[in-house]
Amino acid sequence: MGEKVVEVRAPELDGGFEYEGLEEGDTLKFYHDEEEESVFFEAENLAYYDSIDELLDEEAWERIVPNAEDENEAVEEFSDLSGDYLESIERHGLYAVEIGERKK
Repeated sequence: MGEKVVEVRAPELDGGFEYEGLEEGDTLKFYHDEEEESVFFEAENLAYYDSIDELLDEEAWERIVPNAEDENEAVEEFSDLSGDYLESIERHGLYAVEIGERKK
């Protein structure tokens, strides 16, 4: 299994964060459950997709869902998302952010 390097977000459910304004080199803040703290990463690339299918056609599933054994299992991970999240993706699309170096 690999390392997750692409974070996927539905804009309407992420506090209204304006992903289209994100640029390479910007700092991203994520909450890390295992470490119970916020962690910061550098944004390397940003892409918008109309659907999960389009996302998985363009991005390597291994970079998004590295714990999946195969592409079918990666698709199942998205199928298990809450109804609100899936509805937001259907209405507003989703963003894939390639995360770079962790910052201190």
